[in-house]
Formats: sequence, C-alpha cells, structure tokens
Amino acid sequence: MGVLFQQRSNQIGWIEFWEEPDNLLTESLLRTLLQTLRTARQQPLRFLVLTARHQPTFSLGVHFPPPKTATLPDYQKILQLFHKVLRALLEMPMPTATIIQGTIAGGAIALALATDLRFLLGDPTPSLIWTGPHEPLLLPAIPVLAHAQSSTSPLLPLLLSNTSLPTQHGIGSSLPQPAQNLFIPAQQEETESLITQYINAIQPETQPHTLRWTTHTLRIPILEQFEHLIPTLEHEFLQELAHFLSEPTTTLH
Repeated sequence: MGVLFQQRSNQIGWIEFWEEPDNLLTESLLRTLLQTLRTARQQPLRFLVLTARHQPTFSLGVHFPPPKTATLPDYQKILQLFHKVLRALLEMPMPTATIIQGTIAGGAIALALATDLRFLLGDPTPSLIWTGPHEPLLLPAIPVLAHAQSSTSPLLPLLLSNTSLPTQHGIGSSLPQPAQNLFIPAQQEETESLITQYINAIQPETQPHTLRWTTHTLRIPILEQFEHLIPTLEHEFLQELAHFLSEPTTTLH
C-alpha cells in the first residue's frame, strides 16, 4: 500500500496510489490518501492529478470488511472516512483531474467524480462498473456526484462535451447515462495538453490565486449537493446494510 505525491513541471501535482489487490480503497489507504490531499492543498499548485498504479485495474472500489468479522459501526467508520476523502477532493483550491487506466468500479467511480475532469486511457476503453465486487451495496456518493456534475457544473470544457463512450462491460452492471459522459476517452500523450487547455479555458493567463478562486466558485453547487444529500443517503445506506448483514445467506467476495 502506498500514496506518492510529487510536483511536476508547470506547477502540476500528481498523487498516485496503489494497494494489493486491485488497488482497493482500504481503510489504511484512505487515511493516507486523505493526509496526502491535505498536504497537497498547502502547495502552490495550478492543477492536481489523481491516478493509480496500473495493475491493470484502476480500482475496484472501497474495501469493506467481511460480514463475519465486522459490525455495522465498522462499515460506518469506513464509509465516513471515504466521504472525508471525497469532500477533501471537492474542497481542493486548484482544479483537479483523475487519470484512469484499467477497470474502475464502485467507490473509485465516486472518487473520480469528485474531481473536475476524468480521463479514460487505453484501448479498449476501460470498463466503468457501477458496484465494486468488494462493496455489499451501491455507494450513495456515486449518483449524488454524477447528478451534481452533469446538472450544475460548468467545469467540463465545451470542446469535450460531445464525447461518447462505447458500451461498458464487466463485473456487476455498467454505469448508466448521463454519468458515462462525464468520463473522457483520451490517450496518455493527450492528457497534459487537455489539462493545459482546461486551465486556460477557466482563466487565460491566470495568476494562481485567481485560478483557485475561480475553481472554488465553480465547484460550489457540486459541494452543496454533496453536503446536503450525503448525510441522508448515508443513513439510508446503513439501514439497508444492516438488513443486508442480517441475512443468513449474506456473502461478499
């Protein structure tokens, strides 16, 4: 398990995480990622990129403990930690992007949706899976962030607005529209150019403090929806989970 933060050229920061197996978002990884985001927040960055070490899976989502060894408070602790990470991404003062290579599922989709841009690399296009194999139920953050990004966010560049994805496939059910259209197919060599275009589209020849103000202002509607809906959906999620855990046939991969 690890999280690497580094600053590259043009004041672009990169956060890379990894975990065995399948880059699962374990409790220890989420805690380290949250601390790394807090560190990156203090740096004079013009842009922040989140990515995962290719396995060839970007991430199969949040890793919940097996029902035989866990209680409802154990699940609640991980869920709340995960939402802290999402909130930290939404509150970053600089523009953000997720670069995805390989299958992405469940909570990892919510992680990507908490950034301003999401690039899908590779051929064929990676699969977007609604629920991860290690997640007992759909995480409420996914529909909240997908709806907020698609309905209120002016952050997606118009030049990419007509991008469409091929049919998705994989474990569980694929991510429905309009959420799929929030992920942009791209080649590795294109991403830096697209990031530069994005920065210039927000504020040409910007000063870092102006770019930070603009990014924060544009992201307010998304953060407001997240803050308003997540507590209610988290409560409903835990109620369903309590019922799920009480079933004698409950199994998790």
